[in-house]
Amino acid sequence: MSRRRGALLTAVGFVLVMLVWRELPAAAPPVYDGICVADPYRTLGHSPAPSSATKTYPPAKDFPTSEVITDESPAQVQVLMMMDTFSAPNTSVTVSITPMAAPAPPPSGLALDGNVYRISAVDASGKLLRPASQMPITVLLRATASSPAKTMYVHSSGTWHQLRTFSAGCGDSFEAVSTTLGDFALFYAGGPPGNTGGGFPVAPVVGVLVVVVIAAGLGLVRLSGTRRSR
Repeated sequence: MSRRRGALLTAVGFVLVMLVWRELPAAAPPVYDGICVADPYRTLGHSPAPSSATKTYPPAKDFPTSEVITDESPAQVQVLMMMDTFSAPNTSVTVSITPMAAPAPPPSGLALDGNVYRISAVDASGKLLRPASQMPITVLLRATASSPAKTMYVHSSGTWHQLRTFSAGCGDSFEAVSTTLGDFALFYAGGPPGNTGGGFPVAPVVGVLVVVVIAAGLGLVRLSGTRRSR
């Protein structure tokens, strides 16, 4: 094997690495500074059941920056709120997270991943509250798997509304900002979670890549040995 041929095989291997990297799911978990240890996902109707969460804030001039989270590890739902998210002077505010059955079929072409969670806020009289127009809430939902990619929706006013969704890291969590409360869920297109279906054949390409790299390495070793024997 000539040096030119060895260099060519190495270049082919590099190109294959780039193809695999580009075709991996966009929602693949990022690299973390520490180790993420996630409990199995808790599905509604199974044991252990998913948890609910409720937090009551006493009457105050300003609603505080706060969060409400469920007690799984990591939490399957987190609701993050900024100061003055809710305007309810002289009354308490109760924020709740409740797992529930889907209020409507999934949007066309999509399938539900995990649970649907109702996020609500009420004052002392039970009146439903809405986030202030300039103070949306941030919702983090944990998925059953990071692949295929998930999109968060909120069901309000009788329909599902898509939210701009980002991968949030540990525990296959996804994050979105919402100006409304309602029933939140993650949806995906295609086969079951964790199955990329008929997408890019990552495993075969990786196999070919390994063979090419080994062949290139053996060829270069053989070339080096031949030159020493001359």
